[in-house]
Amino acid sequence: MPLDPQVQALLEELKLAGTSVRACPGGELRVELWRDAAGRPRRVVRSLAGPPGARTADLSYDESGRLRLARVSGTEAGAPWARVVALDAGGGVLRGAREGPGAPWSAADLPRDAEAALAAPRCP
Repeated sequence: MPLDPQVQALLEELKLAGTSVRACPGGELRVELWRDAAGRPRRVVRSLAGPPGARTADLSYDESGRLRLARVSGTEAGAPWARVVALDAGGGVLRGAREGPGAPWSAADLPRDAEAALAAPRCP
């Protein structure tokens, strides 16, 4: 699922600000926090490597720090899957898309606060 060109351009302007790695029951959790030129947290990438498959959540936040776009992808039993959800300013789901079978997940489980996602990464 390709990203909108404007979203892709914004993501390319961000700078990596910090990384946290934590051992979890399902494998190793890696969290990266990306900031814009003004120092605001704008993107968090959470990757979990381990059985039964890999999973990555690429989360984009607006200028006010609200989660606005989530792209979650991975493999389950060797089959790739992806989910994309766009959120409004209040956290409500505007639209979503899915590709492949994949494991179920809920938009409610996504980290709403970018700073907290890096400071205290939770195992899934």
